[in-house]
Amino acid sequence: MCPSPAHRLWRCIVLTILQPMFQHFAALLTTFHTRFSEFTVAQGHYLRYKADQQAASEQNTRRNPHVFRFDGEYSVVADPSGGLVDAVVHTVLRNVRAALGLTFTPVAVNDGPENSVMAVLRCIYAAQIPVKPPSPTAPESHEPPDDGGGESSAQPAVEEPRLDAIQMVGELQIIVAWDRRHRFFPGQRILIRFRLVG
Repeated sequence: MCPSPAHRLWRCIVLTILQPMFQHFAALLTTFHTRFSEFTVAQGHYLRYKADQQAASEQNTRRNPHVFRFDGEYSVVADPSGGLVDAVVHTVLRNVRAALGLTFTPVAVNDGPENSVMAVLRCIYAAQIPVKPPSPTAPESHEPPDDGGGESSAQPAVEEPRLDAIQMVGELQIIVAWDRRHRFFPGQRILIRFRLVG
């Protein structure tokens, strides 16, 4: 099926948007892994903070959506004949999967402008965040205070932290395009776009 004009325009926009440039793939992966790890840690702190602030009756209210995004690209010297784009995509996917610890499912492979190829993949990120249960409101007591002569009243039981389950849906786009910015050496641009929403 022939893509619509709007779809073709969107593909052109993807290639022309300025992505953060990395010197090589290893630098991109290191930054990607670090930012994703920082996001998961910050998300855990946020959920625990919200659990501390909310009363017991508000624990099941709808939480605000969380969004994580990452964009980056790097370039390599390419085979003048074009080489195997599939091999490039599989190498990028294998390393991204190892860096994030996520499993990706292929969705589509689309042709883009200037003989570029875009692979689209989906993933599910699920985690369980231990959060402190809300403190129950203690009823008012009209008994006189204990003068120390009698037995002390029983201490309230300490509740175990509950697990707050979260699930987010992610989309990974791996785009391989010609890089003709060098006068003498043909190159390939590899662009990575990742979105996680939940």
